[in-house]
Amino acid sequence: MDKAIADELGKLRYHIKLMQHMVKSDEHLFFMSIIDYDINETQVKALFSSIPVRDRS
Repeated sequence: MDKAIADELGKLRYHIKLMQHMVKSDEHLFFMSIIDYDINETQVKALFSSIPVRDRS
């Protein structure tokens, strides 16, 4: 796997864990605005579209 893609996946995993923690916190309404600003669906789709899919057949 390309190092740049691996780095982006690591960042994405970190963001997901951070978002899960934020949503469970008492101040989740505040954190939701940060989540919306920090990462969005378009970024995730762009990242996954750049990863080659291997044929598993």
